[in-house]
Amino acid sequence: MAVNDVTLGSSMRSNLLQLQNVNDKISQKQTILSTGNKVNSALDGPTAFFAAKGLTQRAGDLSALKDQMGQAVSTIKAADKGITAINDMIEQARGLTTAAYSALGNDAGSVATRKALAAQFNSLKAQIDKLAEDSSYQGKNLLSGNGMRLDTTSASRAAVNTIQGVDNARVTNVVSADTYSIRMKGDGSIEGTAGDISNAEMAHGLTGLKLSGTQSTSLGNFSDVSIEVRGATGRTRSFIVSDGNESRTISYFDNSQTIAATTSTTATSGVAQVTNVTVGGTIEAGDIFSVTVEGQTFSYTATSSDVAIGQTATSNVATALRDSINNALQGGGRLSGTSFDVANVTVGGSGTLTLTGATTAGVAREMTVSASATNALTKKISESFASGTVVSFTVDRKLLEQAANGGNGIS
Repeated sequence: MAVNDVTLGSSMRSNLLQLQNVNDKISQKQTILSTGNKVNSALDGPTAFFAAKGLTQRAGDLSALKDQMGQAVSTIKAADKGITAINDMIEQARGLTTAAYSALGNDAGSVATRKALAAQFNSLKAQIDKLAEDSSYQGKNLLSGNGMRLDTTSASRAAVNTIQGVDNARVTNVVSADTYSIRMKGDGSIEGTAGDISNAEMAHGLTGLKLSGTQSTSLGNFSDVSIEVRGATGRTRSFIVSDGNESRTISYFDNSQTIAATTSTTATSGVAQVTNVTVGGTIEAGDIFSVTVEGQTFSYTATSSDVAIGQTATSNVATALRDSINNALQGGGRLSGTSFDVANVTVGGSGTLTLTGATTAGVAREMTVSASATNALTKKISESFASGTVVSFTVDRKLLEQAANGGNGIS
């Protein structure tokens, strides 16, 4: 098939080129109309293009600054509205104060008026604080705080979370860099391990040993807590409880408490027997005192109230024994289950219990009286330290004396 070439004349070629040029111009105008830019590429004019690009970037920067200024203006507007509202409430509070000045009397009406005005004033104050907190815009508050946003470093938060008993620390009150309150999961309480407690109990004859407290980075460290026992069977026992630089020394089981019965007047015909029971020595809570009258035993265990500072322990014990014997007395002064009579029981000075027998003409009515004292069987110890550590335990005297090392040593 033959191909026929089309031959254009010079006039037709000129017209074609003009049409192509017109199409190019139309395309440029359409680009200008669609973009709004007279110069859209460096080909349209290098000098104008780069000058326009620089101006466009500057315009963008100015627009961003304008937006930031708008945010600042909005923050100031929020603070202004808050101040306006607070100012109105301050005027109300001033009015309440003026009203209170007019009711300064001591009569019931004036007192009630001032009380009511004070309640209103406190309510206004709370509302003012609330308004100040609410006068914020996008997290910035010019009335409450300094309007700045502070945060803690990841390193400081990690350090807080490593504290034993503290978990999941959160920023709650940042006032300066790395100065903040934390919220803890749990109460931060610490307790001694079961193994360590068991070892200390076995070593010293202790029961119910507890080690607890609240831990922090600056107060206390349970690894510094120690319990030391000194002394021997039948002698004074000293417990030294230490936490860091603090130490408490408690002396127990000194075996110095005494009670003795002596007859000052023997029973004869028509003459009553008089027997004195004297309580003495150093009395501790838990010490047991017993008086046996004609085979019937009356016992009393000293309490912490009896031996408290300012108390006379010997008189307290003697008085308790007197009351116990008097409660057992039946009609005619006869003790239950005995064949002899007791006329009366009194307490004299210095913890002396006096038992006076009954009298019968022609008969010597004797009373058999004896007394004994026993050291406390157990002692309860509880010591608190400034670090927040609390150490408490009960000492069993028999277990302490049976301990393999005599109870001495440090745990």
